[in-house]
Amino acid sequence: MGRCGLQRPRHLRTPNLDAAAAEGLRFDRFYAAAPICSPTRGSVLTGRHPNRYGVFSWGHPIRPQEVTIAEALKTAGYTTGHFGKWHLGSVRTKSAANPGASGFDEWLSAPNYYDNHPTLSHRGRARRIRGESSVVTVDAALDWIGKQAEAEQPFLAVVWFGSPHTPHLAHYDFLKPYANQSRIV
Repeated sequence: MGRCGLQRPRHLRTPNLDAAAAEGLRFDRFYAAAPICSPTRGSVLTGRHPNRYGVFSWGHPIRPQEVTIAEALKTAGYTTGHFGKWHLGSVRTKSAANPGASGFDEWLSAPNYYDNHPTLSHRGRARRIRGESSVVTVDAALDWIGKQAEAEQPFLAVVWFGSPHTPHLAHYDFLKPYANQSRIV
């Protein structure tokens, strides 16, 4: 039985999560500014409550005058990157609420939920990428992080996944271990 009273189905194989839980640091208490994504994302970036910075529900854009952690760290010499789900406004080039306008030097972002083989915005230009959505996001973030580490550049990387939002479709590579299981949950 898990800490939240739910039991993981026995057929699920999660060796990396199991190892991290057994050997690593576990965070089992946390705070979210809201029960939905956009207000919480804005709170992460601004350090403020949604009532203070004006994003009250999903899909509302962050106000251009808000100071984000990315903007603050840039004044201290950091380079900044956003990878994955943005959902705080448009990810188009001319948007006053895109990741670049919010202090991010590099961004490969989706305006909202995205799934496998996503079309993401790379600094405002649409880019179709083949692969499972979370893997695409992690690969892009790790590539960028590696470049910053090589350059010995202090950095902030914000990585937000489209999963676990529904209706997520498992990539066929991740379905293989469960080929003999029912697809109905």
